[in-house]
Amino acid sequence: MTPSEMDALHHVARRVVWFKTPTDSMADERGFLTHVLSHGTLSDIQTTRRVVGDKRIRQALEAAPSGVFSPRQWLYWNRFYGIVPVPPMPVRRFQKERAGSSPCP
Repeated sequence: MTPSEMDALHHVARRVVWFKTPTDSMADERGFLTHVLSHGTLSDIQTTRRVVGDKRIRQALEAAPSGVFSPRQWLYWNRFYGIVPVPPMPVRRFQKERAGSSPCP
C-alpha cells in the first residue's frame, strides 16, 4: 500500500470509525471494512474498494460482527457482493454463566 493510499484510508477511518484512532480502527480490518460499508459515504466506499479491493471487503462481510448493519444494509451489501441467498444477520451471543458462579465478584 502506497503512502497516499494509506493516507486516503486514514481519512476514511477518521470519518466512519469516529470512536477510535485511524490506526486502531484499521488494525481491526474486519471491523473497519464493515463500518465503511455501513457508515461510509459513496466516496469513502469507492476509496476503500480501490485501495483494499473487493475480495477483502467481501471476506469482511462474510465474517461481519453483529450490530454493525441495519437489515436493509445487510441485504444490499450481500446482494452487491453476490452472496445469495443472503445469510441471516450476525447476532450477538452471550456465554452462559457457569453453574455455581456469580455474575458479580
